[in-house]
Amino acid sequence: MENVGTVYTREGWRMCNTCHGHAYGRVMCWTCQGQGQLKMYILLTIKWECHIDNHVTERTDLPDHLIVGSQGTDIFSQELPRVYPVTAFHDQDVNSGSQRLVEAHSRNWPTKRILMQRQTLRAVPVSEVKYEWNDTSTRFWVFGLDHKVHAPDYPQQCCCGCTIL
Repeated sequence: MENVGTVYTREGWRMCNTCHGHAYGRVMCWTCQGQGQLKMYILLTIKWECHIDNHVTERTDLPDHLIVGSQGTDIFSQELPRVYPVTAFHDQDVNSGSQRLVEAHSRNWPTKRILMQRQTLRAVPVSEVKYEWNDTSTRFWVFGLDHKVHAPDYPQQCCCGCTIL
């Protein structure tokens, strides 16, 4: 009889602390006191994650990261366990961007289970303003429904407490 007088622990087989390896008698379970009601569990850790990607179709020189964070009007929204790429939008760049994002999300996390996906097309108004001031031609952008301004070449950076992005 193998392992007589030993006890199995997480580290493997160890000598019994009660009989010191002589294998006489039986030892009562200290957890359930011999009632046969030992409860075991498996520790399961779940980590919920959201993977967010953006595709911006915008034809001015306004930086894309400003568009992503601005307010707009949702023109299409889809929420399913697996979304389908947009294929019938009038701008082909939007269709190809949707196709690329859906494919990327299906292959980038092979060990993770996707519970739900959401895809939203959002229209953000952008106005580019060209102006001349003190013989200098430059431009700025007004964008989003909240009318944010991006003026990287603003001629007077400090004007009575005004702040321009």
